[in-house]
Amino acid sequence: MIGRKTLFVLGAGASMPYKFPSGEGLYREICHGMPEGNFQYQIDFARLAGECGVVKSDVEEFRLTLTRSGANSIDTFLAYRPEFERIGKLAIAYAIGHRENAGCLDPEVDGHWYRYLWAHMHSGATDARSLVNNRVKFITFNYDRTLEYFLFQAVANLYGVDDHVATQVLKSLSIEHVYGRAGGMNFANSGEPGRDFVRVERSADLLEAASTLRTIPELRNDDDTFKRFREWFDWAEDVIVTGFSFDPLNCERLGFSSVIEWNERPDLRKPPPLIYASTLGMTRAQVTTARRRLFRGEEVSAVDGTTLELLRHYAMFE
Repeated sequence: MIGRKTLFVLGAGASMPYKFPSGEGLYREICHGMPEGNFQYQIDFARLAGECGVVKSDVEEFRLTLTRSGANSIDTFLAYRPEFERIGKLAIAYAIGHRENAGCLDPEVDGHWYRYLWAHMHSGATDARSLVNNRVKFITFNYDRTLEYFLFQAVANLYGVDDHVATQVLKSLSIEHVYGRAGGMNFANSGEPGRDFVRVERSADLLEAASTLRTIPELRNDDDTFKRFREWFDWAEDVIVTGFSFDPLNCERLGFSSVIEWNERPDLRKPPPLIYASTLGMTRAQVTTARRRLFRGEEVSAVDGTTLELLRHYAMFE
């Protein structure tokens, strides 16, 4: 099991091995369909949105306005244009929800870092309930539920427990979605509110997926969620940041810099955690800016590679 206090900070890149889009990819998909110009995607979304009470002309206005906004992401766009919040959430829910299916977690997935993590989590755990002794927490900026579904299936199938027990184990693990997730964890016959891990093809599922999303304007820096995150940074011995874009607002809200400053007070003398980050695709200038934004210049062990490569290089866990 994972004995070192390990905190993961996950951005969109962490879910890309499972065929989910980056922040830029999500923006392009909502604007143009997947791949760009996929009119069937746009038709299917417009149909489901219509069943949810959104008229077709509003769908087109939203898509056109988003396309012309020059925003870096759908989240940024909604921060400036909250009048599009409802249809924006439906668009995000569809973009994420139509990808959710068991096949995206096939064992042969290239860069399948969930399997690598799970191998450490269950090592030495003699029964399912003892998995709660893993000292690991997750802060994720992603909407997808791949991490939860993978762990749910892994617990149920490795230990031979029913869906209810697997769900209870999953709920005991600290996985927090900053901006919500595409539905609750009603996996299989767990009895939880939400929806199963299947493609969104019905308006009821789209509404459920959208109902649990939160946008930037809905959150404040003093939100209890962010207070809890700062406590988690203070708790951690290792911080693993991967797939994260180091957006200024998200870095500020996480508050890791203030935790570092607090810990450096002479009367506390608590050393900061060890920091490991994936900087895949980032330039040297971007890495320098990221270090300043989130880590206040602290030393970071970085890998210009995937999440799996980062864990293989640096994660000790024990």
